[in-house]
Amino acid sequence: FPVTIKTLVKSKMPSVLDKLGIGKDSKETWKPWEPRSDPQRMALTTPADIVGFGGSAGGGKTAIIKILAVTQHKRSIVFRREYPRLKDVIEKSKKLLRGSGASYNSNEKIWRRVPGGRTLEFGAAQYDKDIENWRGIEHDLKAIDEVTEFSLDQFLFLTGWCRSPDPHQKCRVLFTFNPPSQFSGRWVISYLAPWLDPKYEQQTGRPMAEPGELRWFIGVGGKDQEIDVKDFYITVDGCCIVTGK
Repeated sequence: FPVTIKTLVKSKMPSVLDKLGIGKDSKETWKPWEPRSDPQRMALTTPADIVGFGGSAGGGKTAIIKILAVTQHKRSIVFRREYPRLKDVIEKSKKLLRGSGASYNSNEKIWRRVPGGRTLEFGAAQYDKDIENWRGIEHDLKAIDEVTEFSLDQFLFLTGWCRSPDPHQKCRVLFTFNPPSQFSGRWVISYLAPWLDPKYEQQTGRPMAEPGELRWFIGVGGKDQEIDVKDFYITVDGCCIVTGK
């Protein structure tokens, strides 16, 4: 059974998004933007399969998605709930990729010929039925900007085909979020309970996780359950059973 590694990173300082287009206007001298804060570096270097990047507005969260896409992944997609909300993300990607030799198709909303043979796509799922447009489409980076705009079911569906035919390619789900302002977005607290739910330690007997700390999970009965990596587990009739050390 698959074991999933999660982590949470929290932004602490102002964004430098406006400085994304730092490369000169030639393919030979183009260089992607580099992280300017410890939380950004943490998000770029973590081995986690699922990365949550939380914090207040202006913490450089969306920038991390684009940097991962153009430096570590071959086939990436960034989702927002509605296409109009992607406008700012797309404009900043143009600053980032200026002079790189990449080409943008505004009809398909995709960058091709990103250095390294990469692509960067943008998508949306405004209505529940819209998620079906993305069924079976593989990306090795599935990124969701402002994830609390989505329901948990939408999030799980859109990130379900995070895979690659290349066995050496790291596959990753990354999502950003501000503190949820509506009840519909509070599922993220349960999804990242070891980092966000103050009742987690009392309810599970496990300590709260620090920002950037890795935790391991398996799916049991349709829900993620934290496990200890030193143990071996099997699932029987929806229950998690420790089988040895």
